[in-house]
Amino acid sequence: MRVPATERIECPSPNEWIGRVASLAGGAASVLAMASAVSLMAAVFTVDHEPTGAAWVPIEFHTFFLASTAVPLAAFLVAVGAAAVSTGTLHRVLAWASLAIGVGLAFGGLYGFGRELDGGVFGAVWFVSGLAFFLWIVVASITLLRRPIAV
Repeated sequence: MRVPATERIECPSPNEWIGRVASLAGGAASVLAMASAVSLMAAVFTVDHEPTGAAWVPIEFHTFFLASTAVPLAAFLVAVGAAAVSTGTLHRVLAWASLAIGVGLAFGGLYGFGRELDGGVFGAVWFVSGLAFFLWIVVASITLLRRPIAV
């Protein structure tokens, strides 16, 4: 028995899955970043009204959420890099840089789980990868804005 063409289920292409992963990871990173900001505001509010040790609880949540933001950001960058390498949407340097920055963010995001207050090696990698991520955003934006529009 043959299934009519209107009832066939088509498997999405790999680039569609990569796009979905990038979208979900970007959304998850946004949620964790907002939770980090709310925790920081709670800590400031707590210290402002009564300077006790109770302010450390929201600060710990802030650190955890901020460090956890690195994992979905890394997944986002790796998905974008994989799509850009396979399709040639971005310049090769930007595509490969997003893969490297994604790996750095994933590795550096472990700093919140360490015992060092300054983050140690993980914190340094996270900080450098974060700065590289912001630089990547600026360069990728300029590159995409200067590209001729396909008609």
